[in-house]
Parts: sequence; structure tokens; C-alpha cells
Amino acid sequence: MTLEQAKTLKVGDVVRYKNSHTETLEIVTASWHHPKSKHDIISIRLSTLAVLLDKRKEYDIGDEGWINIHNVDCFEKIA
Repeated sequence: MTLEQAKTLKVGDVVRYKNSHTETLEIVTASWHHPKSKHDIISIRLSTLAVLLDKRKEYDIGDEGWINIHNVDCFEKIA
């Protein structure tokens, strides 16, 4: 997902997080976009709906997470 795509996410959207160790389905629970800030800040709060792959045993249903400029490329909007 690109930063521009992340800016369009709304509460209730479902996204997939994937890296080499983990794949989860997440629901957007809140989002903020501050386009007039110095660094075009976005912050999207998520809650885990399903853990599809977890080699490190770090994730549980209901865990909270965030999409930000540092991890946005690990996400894909699916619904």
C-alpha cells in the first residue's frame, strides 16, 4: 500500500499485514491525517481480526497496531 492509499482508509476497512514472519487481517478502528504538519503525518489504529501466519507467536486476536509512514508498505487493503 502506498501512503496515498493509506490516507483513504476509513474506520471499518479491512487490511492485510504481511512480512516474512507474519500475516494478519486487521480492521481500521481510527485514523488521523494531518496534511498541514511538517511531515504529512498519518496514523491509523488497527485491531487484529485474524492471525494467518505467525512464526514468532507475537500476535493475538484483538491486538492493537498502527499504520504509519514506516510500515505502510507491509499493508494491503482487502475490504
